[in-house]
Amino acid sequence: MPPDPNNDVYDFREGFDTRLIYMNRTCKVTKGGQVVKYTAMVACGNYNGVIGFAKAKGPIVPIALQKDIIQLMPHDAHPMGVLVNSMSALSIFHPDANPALRAYEKCFQNLHYVERHEEHTIAHAVQTSYKKTKVYLWPARTTTGMKVGRTVESILHLVGLKNVKSKVIGSRNPHNTVKAVFKALNAIETPRDVQEKFGRIVVEKYLL
Repeated sequence: MPPDPNNDVYDFREGFDTRLIYMNRTCKVTKGGQVVKYTAMVACGNYNGVIGFAKAKGPIVPIALQKDIIQLMPHDAHPMGVLVNSMSALSIFHPDANPALRAYEKCFQNLHYVERHEEHTIAHAVQTSYKKTKVYLWPARTTTGMKVGRTVESILHLVGLKNVKSKVIGSRNPHNTVKAVFKALNAIETPRDVQEKFGRIVVEKYLL
């Protein structure tokens, strides 16, 4: 079952893992010089059906510290979830200066629950599109594994899915791909949804 957002005792970040989907650099030339900004998209999940993502922008981050940002994982290493390898890394802890950390904070405000079929795959095939990107997801047998692209694999892995096939057609823009994947995951209907929709009882094939 999805976590209760009204439960103050529940710690949302406990058991969550985080992945940096992409980091984009833009440079704007002004009268005063060049203004460099970074755009980061981060996804978080607890490997148990709960997944979220967010995008944020911020000023330049030292390249030497980006490896620390990309890790972003163990929440027991630092209260804000960033690995600390040196004292100089403390300068990137403020969300306003660190787009990856800002996206990390925001992704917990955009959580979705995905029902997993038999705890390893999706219930049925689904097709969705976002702008110029089309995403197809198919369920797979237990021994199949993940036959998906890198961006899609990052999302499905955080959900806790282990056997899924996927195909991305059209634009491979990471932002559009992530949006299309989340749209597909939200479009998956569980047997309970089908029962409520059609008023029929859903049974396994071997029982027919």
